Amino acid sequence: AIRQAAVYTGLWDSLLGVAAGGAALLLIGLLVALHQGRRIAGPVSGLSKVPPVVVPGGIREAEEVARSLAAASALRERSETVFRTLTDAMPQMVWSSRPDGNHDYFNRRWYELTGTQPEDTQGEACKALIHPDDRERVWASWQQSLASGEPYEKEYRLRMAHGAYRWILGRALPVRDRDTGAITRWFGTFTDIEDIIAARQTLVRSGEELERLVAARSRELEVTQSRLAQSQRIEALGLLAGGIAHDFNNVLQAVQSCGEALERRPGDAEEVRHLARKTLEAAERGSATTRRLLAFSRRSNLQGEPIAPGAMLSSMREILEHTIGTGIEIRVQADTGLPSLLADKAQLETVLVNLATNARDAMAGTGTLTLSAETRQHGGGPGPPDGLKAGSYVVLTVSDTGIGMDDATLARAPEPFFTTKPTGQGTGLGLAMAAGFAEQSGGGLFIESAPGSGTKVSLWLPVAGMPPVAAGSGLDVAPAISGAEVSARLLVVDDDAIVREGIAERMAAAGYDVLPVESGAVALAMLDAGAAVDMIVTDLSMPGMDGVRLIREAQIRRPGLPSILLTGFATTDESSSQDGKITVLHKPITGKQLAENVAALLARAARLG
Repeated sequence: AIRQAAVYTGLWDSLLGVAAGGAALLLIGLLVALHQGRRIAGPVSGLSKVPPVVVPGGIREAEEVARSLAAASALRERSETVFRTLTDAMPQMVWSSRPDGNHDYFNRRWYELTGTQPEDTQGEACKALIHPDDRERVWASWQQSLASGEPYEKEYRLRMAHGAYRWILGRALPVRDRDTGAITRWFGTFTDIEDIIAARQTLVRSGEELERLVAARSRELEVTQSRLAQSQRIEALGLLAGGIAHDFNNVLQAVQSCGEALERRPGDAEEVRHLARKTLEAAERGSATTRRLLAFSRRSNLQGEPIAPGAMLSSMREILEHTIGTGIEIRVQADTGLPSLLADKAQLETVLVNLATNARDAMAGTGTLTLSAETRQHGGGPGPPDGLKAGSYVVLTVSDTGIGMDDATLARAPEPFFTTKPTGQGTGLGLAMAAGFAEQSGGGLFIESAPGSGTKVSLWLPVAGMPPVAAGSGLDVAPAISGAEVSARLLVVDDDAIVREGIAERMAAAGYDVLPVESGAVALAMLDAGAAVDMIVTDLSMPGMDGVRLIREAQIRRPGLPSILLTGFATTDESSSQDGKITVLHKPITGKQLAENVAALLARAARLG
């Protein structure tokens, strides 16, 4: 019975009340949510600020995060400040780049030197500052380091603010992530090395200039030394020529005087024989001078043989007792059991006689002469004597009690033609000959002397167990024998008419049939024409065809034809026959010696058929 409107009225009131209350609650909730949102948004927005700001809002966690971020930001700011301060204070240009190589930082020194602005050097913009000649090389090296992660280092030229290029040294090292190892950044420097490069180039130029100066100085020194050597050679040649002229002029004077006397008195047989002997003595003096010169020049043909030192010195004492005078006491000191030495005996005896004669003159005919022998080892190093090879040697010493020599005289004593004796009493070849003989024998010579203490001359000669240093010519030399094979025909060849006629006369006097000719060509023509010839006697040195070639050609035509080769040279290196059909003889030679060798060679040829 209740009206519907009445029922709805209460319902709508309730609904309105509920709606009003809900709206009020919703409004209150929105207000509360807005308040809480603002309360939370403040601290959160503070976190996003740089540097972070702590905004009080009652949220403890947000405030702690904000304080941590603020502390980290402050630390980062301090680190960046310190980094920039340090890099700006450095004299080098400091830079950094991202892992891709694009630069993102340069210190103040960079901008001061290059005159650029930050926007001018970002990324690859700094590439344009590199010298065009260095650009590709430098950039390729930088790209290689970026790809491999290897440290970067390169020298190149960089354009400065004034437009000029200066040499710099670029270096860079990568910074890697501690966990992954990936490169996170590159840090590098540019160091100005213009002064170092300039100094290096100056050093190179100085070295080249020094080398040029040294080379020029060396050339000048070589020229000077060459001129000095030439001057010394001319001086030595003058001394040698003067000495030779002196000795040979004396020989020629004797020969000429005897010849004039012979021409004036040809019928005086006794006087002719006397003058002939004088002429032969003069020739022997000239021959002796030649032998001394050859020994001095190391060109004499030595025949080494084992020699017992003690026995030889004893025999030398007997010889010297009759030659150097009674006022000299001669002593011999030789150890027992000495090994044999190797030398040419005749030459060695000549050397010892010359040394003993010098000692006698130094003692003015009164004193003691000591001949001694001993063995010594030489290590092959510096002397005395200089230049001696390592090995065992027998040392023969000639000592005197004479006046001795001062240092200046001692230094010149071995020089050729240097003598302290009065004019006409010495040639000055004695010590020079002794030194030449010792060196050619494989040894050496050493002189010790002092004023008032006498002189000691030591000859170092190899023991016989060592190989001979100088051998013969390699040609067979037949021993001389008595007698002659008469009726044999000799072909005598010499371009010097006087020598040729002299040999022909002597051989004819010995009973031989002689065919004298003036050249090898004429001799071969006679052989080709069928001339009967039993032996050839030929000179070595002739124009057109020398004696060795003549003998070879003759033995081709007449196999086994005996031949004698006469030579005025010290040695003959040529060899023509090793079958005993050739003999080498050295001028001057007497007619008797030549006849004996001809007879010996003919006899041997007859035995061999």
